Order: sequence, then structure tokens, then C-alpha cells
Amino acid sequence: MKEVDTNDKIEGSGTDEKKTGFHRRNFKRRKRPFVVEVIYTDSASEESNVPVYKTTASAGADLKALTDVEVPAKGFALKVRTGIKMKIPYGFEGQLRPRSGLSTNGLTIINTPGTIDADYRGEIMINFVNLSDTPISLKAGDSIAQMVFAPVKHARFVTVTEFTPDKENTRGEGGFGSTDAKEEAPVVTEN
Repeated sequence: MKEVDTNDKIEGSGTDEKKTGFHRRNFKRRKRPFVVEVIYTDSASEESNVPVYKTTASAGADLKALTDVEVPAKGFALKVRTGIKMKIPYGFEGQLRPRSGLSTNGLTIINTPGTIDADYRGEIMINFVNLSDTPISLKAGDSIAQMVFAPVKHARFVTVTEFTPDKENTRGEGGFGSTDAKEEAPVVTEN
């Protein structure tokens, strides 16, 4: 099977360097890509469904639909096939995220961001929910999601009877919305 280097397909917008001083050559040097092996699960997906970064500075690689899918209004489409398996390097995860163009129409991924662990070897599938009042059609070959690769660190959990003092923590045990809570003004009484 032919190896496909998606970095050869990266296309800049043509305005990056003029407007921002962004140099594609320097970006590539700073962000050396690591290798993610891809296996096609279906001959129809070969080479046409390879993940692609649409621009030089894209954070996510677009994933494509393997087959046509209709997501009903206020409904779900579960296990939408991409036709690919990935071998993500240990120390990284693949985060599945919605495409902004689809989410503006009400289509999003149920468990956003979905996590693909480095030891998962099955086909990448995506669970969609349509929040709109109209059905949304996805065609085979359409870009339907993005995958962003992020480093992963494991924590070591230690049981304690009370937390180590933390001078920066002013939140305490406040729950949902506690960071937006307004402090009440102190009551001033005159004697």
C-alpha cells in the first residue's frame, strides 16, 4: 500500500505571511510532525479518506465519512464510520471534535471531545447528535470531524486526610457556576 504523506497536501491561504509575518518554513521546523500509522478498513476509503490538515496552521486533521449518513432532526447517528484505524503514539491521545461548519447547522459530536486512546486499534467512529429541526445529510467523503492530537500525562494518586495549603485557590468547594458567583458586599453598620 502506498504511504500517503498528508504534509505534502498542506495548502496555506496565501495571506499568512503578508498579514501576520507567519512563515510556513519556520512553522514546520517548530512543529515537526510525528508519525500516526493509518490502516484503511475498506477499499473504498483508501487514499480518499486519509486525514488532512486543510491549512498550514490547522490544529485538527479533518476526518471523512466512509458512507452516506442521514442524521434525523433532533436525533442521533451513532457509530458513523470513517473507514480508518490509527496507531496513535504512546504519550498522545486523539481528540475528536466537531467541525465548526457543521455545528453552526446544529450537528455536533455527542461526547465532545471524544478521546481515542493510544492503545485503541479499532476503526474510528463518531457519534453525532442533530440539535436542529431539520435532517442533516453527510455524504461519503465529506469532512465530518476533526482530530487534534494532544500529549497525555498520567497522574499518581495519593490519599490524604486534608489538602496541602494552596495560596492561589480562592474557589474552595464551590460547585457548578461558583467561579461566576458575585461576592456580596460586606454589611457596614454604624455605631
